[in-house]
Amino acid sequence: MGKRQETRGNGHPTARQLAAYVTGELSAEELLETGDHIASCPDCADSLAAPGMRYAVLEVSASDDHLSFEDLSTLADKDAEPSDHVSYCDLCRKALDDIITLREDLEAYDAPAEVPEGVESGSRWRILQMLKWSLIPSFCVLVAAAILIWTSYDRNGPPLAADSNIPQASPAASTAPPPPAVEKLDPAPAQITIRLMDGNRVVTVDSEGNVSGIDPPELARKARMALERGEFKIDTAGKELAGDTGVLMGRDNPAVPFRLQSPVGTVIEARRPRFHWEPEEGAESYRVVIIDEDFNRVATSGEIEKNNWTVPGSLDRGKTYTWQVIATKGEEEIRSPVRPAPDARFRIISAAASRSIAEARRSRSSLLLGLAYAEAGMLREAEREFIKLTRKNPNSRQAAELLRKIRSVR
Repeated sequence: MGKRQETRGNGHPTARQLAAYVTGELSAEELLETGDHIASCPDCADSLAAPGMRYAVLEVSASDDHLSFEDLSTLADKDAEPSDHVSYCDLCRKALDDIITLREDLEAYDAPAEVPEGVESGSRWRILQMLKWSLIPSFCVLVAAAILIWTSYDRNGPPLAADSNIPQASPAASTAPPPPAVEKLDPAPAQITIRLMDGNRVVTVDSEGNVSGIDPPELARKARMALERGEFKIDTAGKELAGDTGVLMGRDNPAVPFRLQSPVGTVIEARRPRFHWEPEEGAESYRVVIIDEDFNRVATSGEIEKNNWTVPGSLDRGKTYTWQVIATKGEEEIRSPVRPAPDARFRIISAAASRSIAEARRSRSSLLLGLAYAEAGMLREAEREFIKLTRKNPNSRQAAELLRKIRSVR
């Protein structure tokens, strides 16, 4: 049994423990214990979804998966070489943006500061020096404003008139009561209306439509529409590919001497798919032929002995292909399928859909990945992700509705 994790005095996990929960660095026992606590504690769930949590995550995992503060400060320099890590890591990219924004604000002032030898321009020392000098103009403005207000009043009454010839009202002559003080009430905070556990994160939607736990904003908008209204894009064009797939994958049909197994009547992500079919008894070899939408032969396997084959070159994204297998028995060639059986077809998702799926996959969010799969037409995969979401949230009406809707179009 692992050592029980330490908590704050009030029984809640510390920020560092929450960060370790996000990065998966807790033991199995600690991971389950922390996950149960977050699911039942709104305060810790909100802390986990707060923007500042990404800095705690960086502090915990900088040596493994993320850049340190010093590395990010160096990258913030205008002449710094770009980092491949920042191009795909949302957490480090947001932290880098924060540093760049702060530096630009500070550099708006000409704040001379002598930099000691050996101190780089992107270090913490340099940023603190710039911050110190940037406070001086603000302080001067406050002092000037105080002097102006002081000199506009005499010691016994209201502000002096600009023109001394204009008679001033005497304070004693005024009989009108002062206006009643109006108490300013702070607006009521928005209430959380939807809360979901999604992977290692908590996703919330409040009464004003604000989403936490999901970045960037365009993905947050998609998530809100799906959770609040059950509205999300589903590409059903793949259903046309299926036709009567039971004929192609069935038995005892003269038009299908041996069954084709995959990919058949589906939308796929890979540009180099692997083809599988049932072996034909007595066959000495097989040959696979792939044809595009214009009936051009785009790939062939040549003679092979196994009943599976991976196309050596990449097929085009966004296109539909048809494939057929030819089995050789001595002098005889047996093709499958043949008319009147339907063609064995599949489609490869577009480049845009592939990028959306890759971004969602990096987020480790079943919600985002399910939405991306649905929009690409990969309905089986979308259903799989929504099943994961309902298992983590068995009492969630929104998760159940996402699963119901994707199943209704399959």
